[in-house]
Amino acid sequence: PTFPPPGGWSLYNPDGGLSWQRTTTTSKTGVASMELNAFNYTATKSVDILRSPKINLTNVDSINVSFDVAYARYSTASQDSLQIVYSTDCGVTWQKTNYNKGGASLATNGGSFITTSYAPAPKDWRHENVGISTCNISVSSILIGVKAVNDFGNNIYVDNLTISKVDTKQRNAAVLSINKPSGTLCTSDFIPEITIANNGTDTLKTLTINYQVDNGSIGTYNFTGSLAKCKSQMVTLNTVTAGPGNHILTVFTTLPNGSADQATNNDTISKGISIAPLLNAPVFEGFETPAFPPANWSIQNPDGLLTWERTTAAARTGTGSMVIRNFDYLAGNTKDDFISPVIKYEPLVDSFFVSFDYSYSQGVQYPGSTTLPLDTLELQLTQDCGVTFTSVWKKWGADLQTIGDRNLPNSTPFVPNGSQWKNINIYLNPFIGTKDFQLYFVAKSNKQNNLYLDNINIYTKILPKRLKDQGYLLYPSPFRNTFTLRNYQVPTTLQSVSIYNSIGQLVWTKAYNGSGYTEMPVDLSNQAAGVYMVKLKYTDHTVETRIVKQ
Repeated sequence: PTFPPPGGWSLYNPDGGLSWQRTTTTSKTGVASMELNAFNYTATKSVDILRSPKINLTNVDSINVSFDVAYARYSTASQDSLQIVYSTDCGVTWQKTNYNKGGASLATNGGSFITTSYAPAPKDWRHENVGISTCNISVSSILIGVKAVNDFGNNIYVDNLTISKVDTKQRNAAVLSINKPSGTLCTSDFIPEITIANNGTDTLKTLTINYQVDNGSIGTYNFTGSLAKCKSQMVTLNTVTAGPGNHILTVFTTLPNGSADQATNNDTISKGISIAPLLNAPVFEGFETPAFPPANWSIQNPDGLLTWERTTAAARTGTGSMVIRNFDYLAGNTKDDFISPVIKYEPLVDSFFVSFDYSYSQGVQYPGSTTLPLDTLELQLTQDCGVTFTSVWKKWGADLQTIGDRNLPNSTPFVPNGSQWKNINIYLNPFIGTKDFQLYFVAKSNKQNNLYLDNINIYTKILPKRLKDQGYLLYPSPFRNTFTLRNYQVPTTLQSVSIYNSIGQLVWTKAYNGSGYTEMPVDLSNQAAGVYMVKLKYTDHTVETRIVKQ
């Protein structure tokens, strides 16, 4: 019943709130297990570590950590995670191992969302093995940590935690990392790049590397080389194909030097990947469904801390929007991306646009500064899947605020009312040319205040053929009070517009002298119904046409 267990075990619980605890509610074997009650943990991104006693590394080739785990997701917005870490300085700092699972990759119940406090069924448990090589550890002892990062999701359970020493083995290959792919992919084909290591005494000359997407077929790559003990090498695998959406890529090794691996705890590694679909505009997202990120969209969260999330605390329309909680961000100078699907360029489309609603209030520090680092929202466009970017729109600090007061300090978390939103509409054709594109909504936080987005709409306009053929169009006809003179191009040669009634009297005129624009309204609400002559005078010619008022 004692927790932490006797014998040198201890807890790291910096916020003093909920932490790892013993529970008799469920277990893989026996009558008890260890639980992190994330369902009732109201804070987010809180770190809790169960720390082992000192592990002596004398004559030890590697450490094997095995355990049973059970977890179910509350929603896509909650990304609770579990990590196995180690410390070489008695818990002052912690180093990562290749075990870091969160969200869908941590879930053991098949992926279903559980919106009540989760207690696993017997079939929900999964056994895990983690290997920690001593090759690059220069100290004589380490601590092992079971680290939970809570995101106000659901409960994490651990049972049968076993830490064992692995004596030197002749054959001990390891997968250290999946280096590529990284970020969001834009095609269904990709080439994984991994790093393998030799933890055995025999020089590693051959190795079978297996890889699998989700529960699909297993591919193999046959490595040949000469890898000495404690050395590592990057390996590029064969092309893998997967459909749009979120996936789990798993890589595992077998048969080092043609025989069974003598330490299998470090043979397997997994990584979540996202593949963006190619869609035709219009593409709209109003954040009205609970799933986040929404279907076809993705996020990049490099620091693993707060990032874009769905909220029902405020919305421009409907009940939901997207927020990044800069007010609660512990770090500064951070970057989080909300990424659109790939939008297909269509030659028959005349114009591409993006519009969105946003709301923001400054923080308590330097709200009107133009020189100090402040929260920023930037819209970036890429046509090579995030390799290079063009900045389309960017605002920060006082210029970003939508509350009406550039210099108002705000010491509370901002939640907008219905009037504190601004709509942005951007013409994209100058940036995209004739190529497919993606949009990145980039939040750069400097710990000021909350930023909301809603009603993202990537849309197109197709102009009437008659407008393209003759260069101008009057509509609607017939009209009631006003009509619009639409020009296909900006009419830099248009000098004036004059309108005459049926008996030749001038009833409306306006001089432009080259300053006209593509859509120009004409108000004839004070004129009688009938047929009117419209004269468009250009520098090199004059056009006369008719329009009817009802």
